[in-house]
Amino acid sequence: MKTKLHTLFLLLLCSIGFAGNTTTIYTDCDSESTDNVTVQATMEDHINRTPALNKVAEGDDCEPECPDDFTVQADMNDQYTIPDYVAEGIVTLTGDCANAVISQTPAPGTVVGLGEIEIEVTATINGDEEDCDFDITVVSGGGDCMINCPTELTVQADANGEYSLPSFFGEGIVTISGDCFAATITQTPPPGTIVTLGQTLITVEVSAGGTTDDCDFTLTVTDVLGVNDETKANIHLYPNPASDVVKISTEIVSATIYDLQGQKLFSTNEATISVASLRTGVYLIRIETETGYTTKQMVIK
Repeated sequence: MKTKLHTLFLLLLCSIGFAGNTTTIYTDCDSESTDNVTVQATMEDHINRTPALNKVAEGDDCEPECPDDFTVQADMNDQYTIPDYVAEGIVTLTGDCANAVISQTPAPGTVVGLGEIEIEVTATINGDEEDCDFDITVVSGGGDCMINCPTELTVQADANGEYSLPSFFGEGIVTISGDCFAATITQTPPPGTIVTLGQTLITVEVSAGGTTDDCDFTLTVTDVLGVNDETKANIHLYPNPASDVVKISTEIVSATIYDLQGQKLFSTNEATISVASLRTGVYLIRIETETGYTTKQMVIK
């Protein structure tokens, strides 16, 4: 004997179904009979009939991506202020991060001393956390970022009496020192500018950490000094970088070593030169041969 309650229960089954661990049970609502009404469907059927309940949102994760470990320089007090690495663009975020809460440890603005510091960045969204970490090594020798130029530099023009300016910083002729993390280098006239015979004033500026510094030097372009292209191509320094001895690959009249401020350090007429007394850094060596001279960059490690 069927009751109203039994009929109501069947109608409820028609509208919702039951989800089990492996199958879903639906009633056969098209049947006129209400006796023993059961039809077994697969979980795939249940998913197709109730997509809104089973759809997994894509792109909801917000993941921070950290850089490799790197070194920074402390200020004059051997201290370093931790920046906001996400705001600086050093740590990037991927995914749906509109509602994410980003935290950094140590927090931006924290002042640390010398040594290795672990930086951890965490993105939290809807209770889920994703994080990454990297190490910075704070070393001494800080202070504001400073730029160093040679006093003067002489180069040889091409066959048309012209010279294309390189990046003197990229060539190692202009150097920087101090706290120069994320520094921007600006050269005037810019690299690629064609200059002619004579003198040109080169100005190079560095900007880092809210401070700027600049230096300048006189570039002399000449067509009467320097060796011909064939001879120049045959002049090599090896090893370069060097630590004890550097050799010149051809017979020379003289070789003169300068620092990047243009100060003469010493001269020799030997093609094998002892450099053990030089500190680590970049130097210029002016090599004179029977046909003229050329200037090359020498690195001491």
